[in-house]
Amino acid sequence: RHLWRTVLAERPTAWRAWWGLGAAELRAGQVAAAVPALQQAHNLYPEHYDVLRNYVEALVWLPLEQQRPFAAVVAAERFAAAGPRDPWARTLLAEAQIQVARATGSADWSNVAERTALSCLEIAPAKALVYRTAAAACRVRGDFAAALAHLDQSLARGLAAVAVRVDRAAVLRDLGRIRDADRELQRAQMQAPGDPMVLHALQQAARPMR
Repeated sequence: RHLWRTVLAERPTAWRAWWGLGAAELRAGQVAAAVPALQQAHNLYPEHYDVLRNYVEALVWLPLEQQRPFAAVVAAERFAAAGPRDPWARTLLAEAQIQVARATGSADWSNVAERTALSCLEIAPAKALVYRTAAAACRVRGDFAAALAHLDQSLARGLAAVAVRVDRAAVLRDLGRIRDADRELQRAQMQAPGDPMVLHALQQAARPMR
């Protein structure tokens, strides 16, 4: 990051240096710092596909309290239009639409996000992330039964990533099925005992309900 900043001090209009800085910030987990650098790179070279991809990723991955849902969805729509057969572009768009649904409380946005996520199945082999994203869209509008159905479909297709089980436990908890949720977390723990996602879910489950 220091090297890219040194380059930019001498060449402030070098799009590749802005991209390099933004990508380095992303790799370092500094998502908020990555956004302006990648935005500048995109502004300087709007036709570059990978620059736009990184910019959208940074916007979508911002922490909850720093999210910019409408900026994310506009950039994600641009990326999806540039790569109409790219399932990752559609997934990022669905995640941006979920952010707008959460910010506005609009069921219409969550419905759109669910359809966008599932449309990945039309252009690429099925992946657990597709069903997890569709389930996340359903959870935003409070349709926990639909969310569970998507996760069950993932398991039925053999896409039993540990993240699916963690998400499924959360949805079962939403439905008040606490024992089933605990059993699902136990399966996730057996599948990946040291996974940070599993450990975090176990810690959350152990907290007393308010």
